[in-house]
Amino acid sequence: MSKMPNNPTRSRSRLAASVLALARRLAVASLLALGFGAQLPGDARQTSEEPVSPFRAMREAGGALEVQIDDDTWYRLERLDTITAAELVAFAKNEFGARWWKRVTEDLVFVCRRMGHEPGVAVDLVLRVGDAAPITRTQVPMTAANRRALWLANKAPAPVAARDLRGMSKRQLIADAPRVSPFRAMREAGASLEVQVDDETWYRLDQLNGVAAADLVAFARAEFGEAWWKRITEDLVAVLVLMGKEPGPTADLVLRAGDTSAPITRLAVPMTEAKRRALWQANRSADRDERGATRRLDASAVAADLAELGRLLDERFAYRHRRPVDAKALLAGAKQRLGGGAVDGRQLAIEVDRVLAAFGDGHAGVRGDVLADERFLPFLVADAHGGAVAFATDRSRLLDPEHPFLVELDGRPLSAWLDVAATVVADGSPQLRRARALRNLRYLDTLRATLGIERTGPLTITLADAAGARVRRTVEPAQRKPIYGSWPLGTHRLLGDVGYLRLASMDDDPRFLDGLDAAMQRCKGTRGLILDVRGNGGGSRAALRRLFPYFMRDDAPAHVANIAAYRLAPGDDPHRPDGYLADRVLHPAQWQGWDGAARSAIAAAERRFRPEWQPPAGDFSDWHFFVLQRGDNAKAWHYTQPVVVLLDEGCFSATDIFLGAFAGWPDVTLLGTPSSGGSARAETFVLPSSRLAVRLASMASFRPSGKLYDGNGITPDVIVAREAGDLVGTGDAQLDAALARLR
Repeated sequence: MSKMPNNPTRSRSRLAASVLALARRLAVASLLALGFGAQLPGDARQTSEEPVSPFRAMREAGGALEVQIDDDTWYRLERLDTITAAELVAFAKNEFGARWWKRVTEDLVFVCRRMGHEPGVAVDLVLRVGDAAPITRTQVPMTAANRRALWLANKAPAPVAARDLRGMSKRQLIADAPRVSPFRAMREAGASLEVQVDDETWYRLDQLNGVAAADLVAFARAEFGEAWWKRITEDLVAVLVLMGKEPGPTADLVLRAGDTSAPITRLAVPMTEAKRRALWQANRSADRDERGATRRLDASAVAADLAELGRLLDERFAYRHRRPVDAKALLAGAKQRLGGGAVDGRQLAIEVDRVLAAFGDGHAGVRGDVLADERFLPFLVADAHGGAVAFATDRSRLLDPEHPFLVELDGRPLSAWLDVAATVVADGSPQLRRARALRNLRYLDTLRATLGIERTGPLTITLADAAGARVRRTVEPAQRKPIYGSWPLGTHRLLGDVGYLRLASMDDDPRFLDGLDAAMQRCKGTRGLILDVRGNGGGSRAALRRLFPYFMRDDAPAHVANIAAYRLAPGDDPHRPDGYLADRVLHPAQWQGWDGAARSAIAAAERRFRPEWQPPAGDFSDWHFFVLQRGDNAKAWHYTQPVVVLLDEGCFSATDIFLGAFAGWPDVTLLGTPSSGGSARAETFVLPSSRLAVRLASMASFRPSGKLYDGNGITPDVIVAREAGDLVGTGDAQLDAALARLR
């Protein structure tokens, strides 16, 4: 959605903005005392164009922070202005999780502002050397040179423990771990790995830092499946971290020149970016692509894979007949575009995605990065009120605060780029299609080639202000794909007399779920509650089952939140008593696990249910039901105050189910922009020749009203768009509107 309509809510939120800002500042001290993080969206405004720091070096030492100021002396940091080092670390860990070290070292001003403190151009420090008396250093300059030194130290292949990568998720590791390797070339040799180190000699790898090569391969295959080769060659540091190892700037290798030769030990072999880049380049010219699939395919292999895809569409795809799509024509067109000769496996992957896009299933597609490139857009793009906004990859600033909107790339209008970027995007809801197309702008090489633009050289961008005045800039493409990450930042906390729960993902980890109960307990006595699921791409339904009982009376009837039918495989029993969708907490009406209250709710839902699309008889199971009950959470108590749920186009899959459950519930208002829409329970199938892993919807999923989740999404009760600055933390129009509504 490039523009959102004006509405009274936005006007009210703007009128209340100054009052809200004052209230937030006054609330900081009480929030800290209550044990909540004092991060308040909208209070973190950058006043400097460059990130700065008073420290030229930082490290952890026994849970404390040690710093260098203007020489090589290491001091233990006691205090920065009014913030103790312990408070700084605790806040950063709570607020940013596994990325806390990056934030403290590279974004110190940002962190301080999140804590309610505005550092100046110089800061006062309290330091110690050993057990000596504290040393006070006043007016220590905050410089860009210091911060750059910290940034370079983080990027260097230092020991992993120094950057605390071990606490990161797989996705974070792959994005943030140093991209280095001790090998200039790698290949498979039977069940073994062969490597080149400094020259063109091939050695069989026996061990790397004490890890047997066989164990390394087995772990990578189990952890990453089809993508194991990409990970082991291009993301070796991430793989070793996940194995519990700590790679440093060098590696110790045990090699053999042949099967019978004595082992050769090579100590302290440098881990370099140049070697890793050579592996990356080799992967793109070899017979295997980044997903582990075959790269070069002859005409018969292409024909076999497209025929298998057609069979899967006809026999296993839940949304095969939801639209009058001519699948045979789509497959024939893909075959024609691929031609009659040998083709690149990535070309086939793109064509498969183009075929699947026509059916509108947001979960469907080839697993992995289909649009894999060497050069990427060096910034991020997302919609806000007024258009598509360009902002820095670390969300520290807008590219141009005076001209926030991206209107052209390389002299071509943004719409032309989006048309190309959307060719592999599911033809689902308009908001899903646009949001994913905007994200696909990152793949600069692919889009330039499709548009007939020279792939090398700098990128020219045109930015505009709200009135349409334009400026043109030239930027260098990035060598790494920028990551959007979770946004907005934040944790469960109080905003004055309003509770705020932030759900960045739909996790089923017991600690996460218990944290929801603890947060709700702290929200007793508040005058209103905000549930923020913006940017939440889904996961498990466990969070919904844990939270929803808080908003049900003790005597409340069971609530049917989702009705779905499973796409049967040949030979499946459509009336199987236990059904097929237990992993989504969906069961057929005849399931023996239902109690009387659930059965009554299901019977009532069946009488009202009129699906907007009727799945073909014989292809699907009996209807399955997802039922929420007060007894799903024994800890829950009835929250009686008004609730606002914040949503946007980043909400998808299990988060759509979450929103659908709350939509229309008493005293609940959905506020923001429409969710993307998806609830398909994807299953994965492997094409025989290319080994491409293809995901297809396995169920048709509806709201009790009969409206499909896929292709629609959830529309808020109150539409409020983001403002440009909200994308970098200088405001939060949607949160402000929610607070204004609750107060």
